[in-house]
Amino acid sequence: YEIPDVILLLKDSSKCKDLKKQWEKEYPDIQFTLVEDLIGSTIETMKSAMEAICVIFIIATCFVVILTQLLLTRAQVIRERTDLGVSKALGYTSGELMRRTLMTNMPTIVLGIVLGITMHYLFSNQLILLGLSSFGIRQNSFSTSPVWILLTAAIILVCAIVTAFFSGTGITKLEPVKILKEE
Repeated sequence: YEIPDVILLLKDSSKCKDLKKQWEKEYPDIQFTLVEDLIGSTIETMKSAMEAICVIFIIATCFVVILTQLLLTRAQVIRERTDLGVSKALGYTSGELMRRTLMTNMPTIVLGIVLGITMHYLFSNQLILLGLSSFGIRQNSFSTSPVWILLTAAIILVCAIVTAFFSGTGITKLEPVKILKEE
């Protein structure tokens, strides 16, 4: 007769490690597993996977923000080429015009960040639970530290500002006299 598993429940769980050592000494051919260790390692694995997914999403979001900002700024410089040339002829510096271009895009950037944070608070718990349901987890109390939300918002904002600044460098190449002659 063979017993495949034995479950031991202790009144004092602080003695588990001692019991495991004693068990392994007396019965070296029988495996002794602490459920606490199994659960802990599973939770750590899931936590690491979730952190990796979050980092991937931040990188993907930054990539989309950079591409969008490049497109918007370049299109704006091309569309407002004459106005920018006139402004340069009136004495505005390239830096001032680049800041003006950046500030016209700033409300859109901030609105996107606020919308993303709002969607995170409204839908993240349900979406995480949907993903974890394939592992049999039916209840979830998912929360994100405000530090991570602020850090993500700051990273997105910095990416957008730096991209708008560098893509606005085309303003420095504008020659007012040449632009006005073309018009």
